[in-house]
Amino acid sequence: MADIAGPSNSRFCAHCGLPVYGRSPEKGPAYCCVGCAILATVAGQPGDAPGAETRRSRALLLRLGLAAFFAADVMVLSLFLYSLEMPGVRVHTPASVLALMRGLALAFSVPVMVLLEPPFLKGLARDLRRGRFSLDSLIAIGAGAAFIHSAVAVLEGRAAVYFDTATMLLLVVTAGRLLEANARLEGKRALEGLVRLQPPQARVWRGEACLAPSRMERLADRAAAAFVPLTMALAALVTVYWQSAGPGRAWLIGLSVLVVACPCAMGIAASLANVLALGAAARSGVLIRSTEALERLAGVRTVALDQIAEAAEVLAACRKLGLRLMLLSGDRTAAVEEAARRLDVADYAGELLPEDKVTRIRATQAQGQRVAMVGDGLNDALALAAADVGIAVSSGVEVTREVAQVAFLEGGVWKLPRLFELARRARRIAIQNLAWAFGYNAVALALASAGLLRPIWAALIMLASSVVVIANALRVRK
Repeated sequence: MADIAGPSNSRFCAHCGLPVYGRSPEKGPAYCCVGCAILATVAGQPGDAPGAETRRSRALLLRLGLAAFFAADVMVLSLFLYSLEMPGVRVHTPASVLALMRGLALAFSVPVMVLLEPPFLKGLARDLRRGRFSLDSLIAIGAGAAFIHSAVAVLEGRAAVYFDTATMLLLVVTAGRLLEANARLEGKRALEGLVRLQPPQARVWRGEACLAPSRMERLADRAAAAFVPLTMALAALVTVYWQSAGPGRAWLIGLSVLVVACPCAMGIAASLANVLALGAAARSGVLIRSTEALERLAGVRTVALDQIAEAAEVLAACRKLGLRLMLLSGDRTAAVEEAARRLDVADYAGELLPEDKVTRIRATQAQGQRVAMVGDGLNDALALAAADVGIAVSSGVEVTREVAQVAFLEGGVWKLPRLFELARRARRIAIQNLAWAFGYNAVALALASAGLLRPIWAALIMLASSVVVIANALRVRK
């Protein structure tokens, strides 16, 4: 499987197109997560022989199906063993039967480890080489420690085994990453489909959309990168603190801390919502160059237009969103004044040269306003570049699309209100996801450190956290 990048030098995922960070692979493509690497393996590479995709799909489904089968067997055995420890349960089970059940749990765990652990071990090895740790390290160490501890316990005849933690952790994390990668890929496919349908208008955008991370995404990535070593340090401290309760109990609590931590929710909190928003925009015929441009759109408070034939209802919808409107046109002043009166726009100017428009935009920016410029002509190129977000309409010349961050490939300014609504919804959902991710980790780590979570429940709660983030991000498309 190809290399999976971690935080550092920016590149882009060969499968979903999102930014990835870390050491460049010596050969082959880089992927942002195990899920994308697996899905890319299924999808295949250019030049693959006919039928290769089908063979890969069947092989992957077979691996996941086998792992799920064996993990379910381990869970059944573990639940019986755990039930014997419950208060008030008095069931006499011969020691030979208990030993057999623990041995079977070990035997059923081995295939799961062989099928699902290698990608995480590869990530751990990469992290060790570059001296920075990712979620792969937490999963590899957590699952590996639970398996090794339990295997040694079986060989020594001890009762405490946690094979269910090792197997279910690998299973649920792999399943969650596949779900996440599929959601991200949906947005990328929408963009690629629009580019294929509109090659003359979109060719200058090919390969650019969906790549540059936004400020919020960069902050989340840095937080996730710092979170992993802090979690590992906390797990070590907790293990030492709980030694008074016995080494087995202390080890179990430390493992719960490792397992319950979910930096993946931080990492996808903003990026997934943004890339789905780019896909939603693409399906409506709007190309947004990057998630950075999408984030800027959400913060726009002033919209400057150069056209005087605008639909009044569109501008009314923009006003309802709290947007201030400006008419900056090169047309005759009398015509611009008449259009401003008809459209109820108080801030207008006519007979402007390209440099005059730039001056007006920069003056508005100096007042603390983020400005979007909508234009279609050659004389709008400078203003589009000067604005926080340049928006080129479908009738515009190619140079305007080259400098703009947003392009309407069909239709006109009637799409403006929906565009701003989409950007604001994406930002709102990204903030919600980040708040959830940070809040979840704070509460979950506190519970695990207090010894209130078994590792298996910690693994399931960690998966649930990612599912919540993914489900919330999918609301961007509505």
